[in-house]
Amino acid sequence: MTKRTLLIIIALLVVVDIVAAFWYLALRIENSGQSGDIFVRGETEKAAQADTVIDSSLPDVFALGSDEAFFVSQEAAGTERGQLLSVKRVTNRWPQSINGSDSLVNIERELVRKAFSRSYGTLAEAVGSFLSEPQFNYGSGLAFTRVPQAANVPARNRNVRHVLVYPYSTSFQLLVMEIDHYGYSGDGWSKRTAYVVYDRVRQRVIDRDNMLIPGQETALLAVLNKKIAHINQTQHLDLLSASQVPAEVCPKRTGMVFEFQEGDIAPSSKGVIDVFIDYAALKPYLTDAFRTIVNNNGGYWEYKALRPGDVAPAE
Repeated sequence: MTKRTLLIIIALLVVVDIVAAFWYLALRIENSGQSGDIFVRGETEKAAQADTVIDSSLPDVFALGSDEAFFVSQEAAGTERGQLLSVKRVTNRWPQSINGSDSLVNIERELVRKAFSRSYGTLAEAVGSFLSEPQFNYGSGLAFTRVPQAANVPARNRNVRHVLVYPYSTSFQLLVMEIDHYGYSGDGWSKRTAYVVYDRVRQRVIDRDNMLIPGQETALLAVLNKKIAHINQTQHLDLLSASQVPAEVCPKRTGMVFEFQEGDIAPSSKGVIDVFIDYAALKPYLTDAFRTIVNNNGGYWEYKALRPGDVAPAE
């Protein structure tokens, strides 16, 4: 084989690699929305300890849905308040196909359970139930009327509940869905966050006990509180020590986010607190199955988050 022939073969192989990568990215964007609408950034780096990367993943497909309902009390709530307004909203970027499969019963069941605090047969049933009843700041015995749009009542008389479900990140092996519960009760916003982690290859939901070895609470708390102390020192914060390991965790490329809800380790006004621990520090506490996933993962992407609407404008 001549040197010229060898160079031509190498050039052709490079072109094939570029075309294959472009096809994967283009197909992913085509099936999931425009890149400017849905993706934040992509990372093709392997996880820190990765030896091999499973590259047989197919693009995931999502559908955007939005529903809302407005209710107003038929009479004033007491002498100091006028009518009350209830706003219920659901916004979701719901999975239609994951890794080429549309058999998504397991992940859909878990998404519905975490989004609506109980099990339903379908997403439509869950949304319909959520939107069917108002939630006022007080006076639950008041009669109400469903109205087509938000009534013109003072912001302090509004009760808002907005559920958002959307993909947070994806990789060759994992899809992480985020669920945000926003609330407004007249004097400020509240937020609660949950995650659903899906093994895209084995088509199953994995929870904290599938990722972190059960029974390691004391040792994990020590790791978390060491990181919290470091955050307090370097960022001049005044976070409290954690009393328990959060139920909600979010795996990322190089580590895991532990999600402390409002009021857990800081005043509620500080909101949800994320504490990130890298996999090197978590290595003794990772299950063998999840360590295998981390070591063989790659192709990380982050999605743009869904945000709540203007449901409580200033007076």
